Amino acid sequence: MKITYRVYRYAPEQSVFSVNGKVYAPMYSQLAHDLGCLVIEGRVKDAEDMIKRDIRKKAKESRHCTIGFFERGTKRYFYTSQLMARDDDLLDKLRIYKEWKRFIESKNCVMGIHEISEGSFIPGQKSGAEKRTTEDIADLSRPIKIYLVA
Repeated sequence: MKITYRVYRYAPEQSVFSVNGKVYAPMYSQLAHDLGCLVIEGRVKDAEDMIKRDIRKKAKESRHCTIGFFERGTKRYFYTSQLMARDDDLLDKLRIYKEWKRFIESKNCVMGIHEISEGSFIPGQKSGAEKRTTEDIADLSRPIKIYLVA
């Protein structure tokens, strides 16, 4: 775990702390101020230990997830945030998987229909638009687990 920080001695509220290249405590937050004060006091090890404890605590917390399905032939996916389960509850995840799959099957896997009008524009002439429809079709053989951020 690589912890980097930038602390201004006379303004600890402007401190920024990063863990593995990602911002952990943004500037002007209370956490950045507290950690900046520890660094200014020369207690760098205490600040790093505080960050490590918090990261390990968050890793142990249960996350919420939902199930989605990819669109056929693309990397887009369909999901609903109304069906959520804790990541460590296998039966609840199975329940939301079955319920979401049943809903998609009831719509014959068509998640959206779009009407597209195409045509050309020639000055001084009338030209009709060609209309075509496209469908967003879910591929039930490609499920995905999506983690929700509170």
